[in-house]
Amino acid sequence: MPQNGIYLAYEEGRRFVSTDAVVDDFQPSGPFMIGIWEIAAEGKGTRYTATARHWTEEACRQHAEMGFTQGWSACADQLAAICEKEAGTAAQS
Repeated sequence: MPQNGIYLAYEEGRRFVSTDAVVDDFQPSGPFMIGIWEIAAEGKGTRYTATARHWTEEACRQHAEMGFTQGWSACADQLAAICEKEAGTAAQS
């Protein structure tokens, strides 16, 4: 889903953080959330954590009604498929 906003932090191979509180020209856009996506090695796998921080309880409820859990779970499934494909390709090399 398209989202206007900016990245607040980026650590390659570890995490990125974005917000829609301001847009690319630093104009306020009515804050809805801060999104945090993190990955970390864990045993023989990778832990993926997605966090949403909202300014208000109302925004949190709105995000839930928009399908937050289903959408972010789909994102996790897609990332897992990409990683498994890459791992399979690397193993064949």
